Amino acid sequence: SVKEMDLQLGEFGAKLTVGYEVGLFFFAGHGMQIDGVNYLTAVDTDFNREVDAKYSSLPLNKVIDTMEAAGTR
Repeated sequence: SVKEMDLQLGEFGAKLTVGYEVGLFFFAGHGMQIDGVNYLTAVDTDFNREVDAKYSSLPLNKVIDTMEAAGTR
């Protein structure tokens, strides 16, 4: 679920802040783009309407922001 993905991303971001020099994120799943924004789809993403798909997926920018905030390469 997107809730679980978000929780795991938070844990990943916290681990990156404890002295790692390099962080790597790999996603073996599906993604989509809506209005120029990229999203990682969850197993339960709701594709009934575009707005539902958007708000039941994880924005890729959140992953990028999490990694940048950790200060790793």
